[in-house]
Amino acid sequence: MERVCRSRHFDPIRPHRSYGVADRYEFVPNRTADYVNVFDLSTRRCIKRLTVAPSPDVTATTINGRLLYVAGRDLAVIDLEELRVVRILPGQGFEHNFYALNAFPEGRRMFLFCGDGQIVVLDKVEDPRRVCIEKVFRVNRWTPPDSSVGGKGHFTADGRRYINANWHTHSVFGLDLANDYALITLVPGGFSKPDDLVMTLDERKGYTASHGDLAGLPGAVQVFDPEAGCILRTIPVGRRPAGLTMSPDGRLVYVTNVQDGSISAIDTESDEVVFTASAAAQYRAAGITGDHLDIEGVSVSADGQTLYAYAVNYGALVVFDDLGGANLPTFMPGEPS
Repeated sequence: MERVCRSRHFDPIRPHRSYGVADRYEFVPNRTADYVNVFDLSTRRCIKRLTVAPSPDVTATTINGRLLYVAGRDLAVIDLEELRVVRILPGQGFEHNFYALNAFPEGRRMFLFCGDGQIVVLDKVEDPRRVCIEKVFRVNRWTPPDSSVGGKGHFTADGRRYINANWHTHSVFGLDLANDYALITLVPGGFSKPDDLVMTLDERKGYTASHGDLAGLPGAVQVFDPEAGCILRTIPVGRRPAGLTMSPDGRLVYVTNVQDGSISAIDTESDEVVFTASAAAQYRAAGITGDHLDIEGVSVSADGQTLYAYAVNYGALVVFDDLGGANLPTFMPGEPS
């Protein structure tokens, strides 16, 4: 049966939502351990802990919603009907952990990012028994301790190009999907450790979350023009922005502010912050203190009303309900009950 994408915005870490597959669970790895916590969205609680591999980081579903891939020291595959690990693909031969995944809109392939600057193209991802490596290519030269590319990227609507940020070179690049993943420089510089990237629905401008420099350069969301190859605007948000996603209608970009434990919403017409919602009080109530609250990756529900943010250093899920209204935050600790 032909698959029909029902959303104008395709999220490569939760692609099943674009195809009308209902959410039952959310998943948060604990980067400091070796497991993924499973959260039941109907009861709003952690129901299971699945051991995967050391240092799990980012997860991505298949477009049919049946499998979850988990990037870490190795690559784990979880069956979402049975909630069990069905395959581990070892990361031997790579100089660094796998840290990100992006599913292709056609559902057959995924990009798997390695901290040594390489990108792995996985094929046949909807069958855990047959999933295999189609190609491995290098974007960044390996420079210890880290040569990471970016996080979440964008597949153009015509299917010909993939666009992402480059953390290591502070730039934005493209891959020619019709020409053996040939590398294209789109914006050669001007960012500061850019992480996730999203594009407007007409693809005339993009947004990337720049962490900022540890020496003191503040983080921001930067708006860029992929055709002109330049940065259009820098939007101040919270401290150390990282994760990005877009509302299904394309009107808002959401960014996570890692250090503050908050999210900010940016209007894509005005490029102004329209609200910021904080879960800091919920972190404190859960006993998490200090100056680095940790709220990183993010995705939005199919109806655009709920935001799911991933506190990967704790294996916790932070949910923001009634977006644009009360922006109610709920902190769900990763302790199965």
